Order: sequence, then structure tokens, then C-alpha cells
Amino acid sequence: MVAGCGGGGTTIIFEPDACQRLRSQSLGDIVLEQAHHEDARDGYPRHCLAQGHTLDGRVAFEVRMPQPEDWNSRLLVQGGGGYAGQLDPALGVYRSGADAGLLAHGYAVVTTDTGHTGNQTAEVYYQRFLDGSWGLNEPQAETDFAWRGMRAATLAAQRIVAAYEDGRSYRTYYVGCSGGGRQGLKMAERAAELFDGFVIGDPTFAFTRDMTRMHWNRTTLQVLPLPYAKVRLIERAVIGRCDALDGAADGIVSNPLACSFNPFELQCSGADAPNCLTPDEAVAAFRIYSGAQDSAGHQITFGLPASGAEACSGLCDGSVDGNGHFREGWPWWFTGGVPSGLDTGDETKIPLTLDRTFGFVLMDQFLRYLAYTPDRPDATWYQFDPANQIAGLDAARALYDVQRVDFSDFRTSGKRVLMYSGWGDAFVSPLGLVDYYDRVTRASGGTAATQSMFRLFMVPGMQHCEGGKALDYFDAVTPLVRWVEDGVAPDTLRASNRYETGFIGRERDLCPYPKVSVYRGSGSFDDPASFACRAP
Repeated sequence: MVAGCGGGGTTIIFEPDACQRLRSQSLGDIVLEQAHHEDARDGYPRHCLAQGHTLDGRVAFEVRMPQPEDWNSRLLVQGGGGYAGQLDPALGVYRSGADAGLLAHGYAVVTTDTGHTGNQTAEVYYQRFLDGSWGLNEPQAETDFAWRGMRAATLAAQRIVAAYEDGRSYRTYYVGCSGGGRQGLKMAERAAELFDGFVIGDPTFAFTRDMTRMHWNRTTLQVLPLPYAKVRLIERAVIGRCDALDGAADGIVSNPLACSFNPFELQCSGADAPNCLTPDEAVAAFRIYSGAQDSAGHQITFGLPASGAEACSGLCDGSVDGNGHFREGWPWWFTGGVPSGLDTGDETKIPLTLDRTFGFVLMDQFLRYLAYTPDRPDATWYQFDPANQIAGLDAARALYDVQRVDFSDFRTSGKRVLMYSGWGDAFVSPLGLVDYYDRVTRASGGTAATQSMFRLFMVPGMQHCEGGKALDYFDAVTPLVRWVEDGVAPDTLRASNRYETGFIGRERDLCPYPKVSVYRGSGSFDDPASFACRAP
């Protein structure tokens, strides 16, 4: 490029650097809108930022690549959340909090909007990732969202990384939670050849079933309200009944599968009171724990376990804390009643109504724009009956829900899956997830064979992806990389406390399902050496 001529007639040539040259290279169906270097800041190194589109311009992506001398020869595909619809910065952040993303640790990272831009309206709290209206009569956009957009963005990133890093060999890993977890399992189902390993957190793998359960809860709570104070009562009762089953009365229910709790045990013997449930409240809690049934009494969805995290242990105020972390629990997802500033957009907080909980917003968008053909954008929630219209959801289930259960070929291909989920997740049923893992185990050759390439870690007390009264701070990526590249399987994950949940300074090892953490009988509850992973 000619910049100008000196007095002696000398032409000064400025050559574009390796990042800028990406725009002039042949990259198949990829169109790059920009490619330039970003200076080091906020803990991130100097790196190349490339943004563009693929799949005939439908799917937007962003790739960030460290300088060649800083690159660890790994590409990280970063999943999104909810209905996607936004291009998140490709920083390698897969959990909220103050930690820098994995770009700061030498990873190249790619993100994508999966083929659509969500609308920002009051209906969805002005959040693009909560909006589903882009799916209105757009089957191609729905397929891009379900799996094709993530696959296309991964292919684009791999071509760009190869061009920028001059053909150097590398590994590709996937990391995502919630909707990002579902995206990762869909990649393992439909594009496994592109990846070496997957970190899958609290995946909405049975998204259609999750939305059916949310509708069941909404229908229940319309006629049988469950106030927040009574959710707190239920949580305390569960902790009182099941906390010490692991040998340690430490405020955490380690194994909800062993917790035999029935909300009718709390039913008032007389008039309503703060320390008991009315008959209607007991029925509401029972229906939430039990899951959806059709009119013939057949089980349609999994319910929720008695986790001791039903109310977020008093932290569930429907807001975002100083670390950018959502406080969740039953009230945040479906019962409502907790203060929230989301409707006001400022610090003035009003109680979440049933129709403004996060679970309801997601369910409402799904039913109106994504679940049925033709779409029913003007319908209200009570005009749907998904529990008794299962056949009408077959197409949505085939598109969005994860079908794959046999991963036996991963043993020989060297691919590995590290999956985790919170026992206190009120959105993705932990019971449904462990059932899915049990089916994977049966289809993949049994426990030992499956554990050799696919492991699940359940986190006691943790909410959806993180938070809750739990030890929710742990590194899942480094153990996966060691497993893939060095053959060292993760026997435990060391977890600690990050939020104000009363466990400051505590550490403990998370156990691979079906093992659970059990107190050895002596030692501090804050010392991981005081606990062992054992078969239940």
C-alpha cells in the first residue's frame, strides 16, 4: 500500500500484518468484515480480532487469536446461552465472575450468534438471548440455532486459525453451559469430527421437555401459589432432613438421590402459619418435585430433586450480585415473589410475578415461536397444553433435543466429554440429566467403558451453571485438556466458594457420578481431605 512519496521520490510501502492479511486470503464461504490487532488490556494479551459471516451471510462469528508466540495451540469454541441471538466477545468466558477468560491463557476463541439477532424488547427484559421471535416462520433460522450455525462458525474459526497461525497443528475444544451446554452436546452428536473434547455444563439437552415442565409449573402455580417464605421453609426442611446423610451436617445436601422428603410432611394441622404449608401449598410443591404428567397420569417430564437449594438459601433476590452473577432458585425460575430490578431497569425493585420469571419468559417464547408448526405468536400460555399435546412437539424435539446416547467410538478416537451440573438447578432437571447419563452409560458399554471417555460431575447445592449455597468455583477445562492430551482422567474436581454463601475458605472435591462425597468421620468440613468419593 502506497502511503506517500518523500522529497527524493522514495515510495514508502506499508505491508499489512498477518492479521490484516486474513481479509485478502481465500477462506471459502467466509466473509470477513474486519481483521485487526487489539492491544493488550484487562488481563488479555495483544491478539488478532476477526469478525465476519458464513453460511451465505447468515451466521455471524468472532475469533480472537493470541500472537503466535503466545498461542497454546488450542482453539476454544465458546457456547452461548438461552436463544443466543447475540455475538458475545470471544474471550473464553464460560462462567460469570471476575476471572479473565481463557484467551488470557493462550487459547484462540470463537463465538457466534448461531444465525440470528435477538430483539431487545420489554417482553424479554431487553435481553437478546431471551428472545425467540426471530424463529417466527423461519425454519432455516431454527435449524441454524439448533446446530448448523455452531458447526459453521467452528469450521470458519478453524480455517481462520490455520491461516493466521501459518498451518500449525492444534486441538479444538468446546466449552459451554445451559444453552451452550446443549449446543456442545449437539456438536458431539452432529459434528464430533471437528472437536477433541467437550466441557458441557447444565445442558438444556432435553429443551422441549424442560419447557413442558416450566409450563406444568406455571399451570400449577396459577391456582396453587407458593410464596417465597414457604419455599424457604421447604428448603430448611430438606436441609434438616438430608444434610447429614453424608456424615457431615455442613449446610450442603451431598446426595439428593438419597433424600426422602415429602412436602406433605409440612402440611398445617390447622390454620395457615409460617412454619407449615397449607394443603394447596403442599400440593404445589409436590407437583414441582414430581414433574409433569398428562391427563392419564403418565409421566411426561422429570421433576426436581429435594436439593436443599430450593430458595437459594436466602440469596434469591432476583438480582445480579457484584460479580455479575444471577441469584436463582425456584423463585427466579418459576414461583416468583422475590424482588427484582429487571422490570424497572434500575435499583428500584418490585416482586417478580409468575409471568415475569425467567422460566416463564423462556417457555413463552418457545411455545409461541419455536415449538409448533405453524407458529402461534399471538397465543398466550394458557392456550397451550404441551403435556397433552406431545405429538405436536415431535418436530421440535427432533430438532432441539439431544438424541445421541452411544459415545463408544470416543474411546478409540480419543475424544473426551467432561459434563457438570448443579443438584440445585431449577431450570434443567438434575434428575433428567443423571437419567441421560445412565442411558449413555448403558449404550456406551457400561460404567467403566463410559468413564474412560465421558464423565459427569454433580455439584451439591449449585444452581443453574453456578451460584447457590454451594462450592461452585472449579476449573473444568484444564482437567479436560489433560485427559485428551495426556491421558489423565479427572478422578475429582477441586471446588471452592466464590460468592457470599457462608462457605468462605471451604474447599472440597467434586466426585464423578455416581460416586458421592462422604465425610470420613473427622476433620474440618472446610478441608477436602476430610471427605472421600464413594459409591452410594
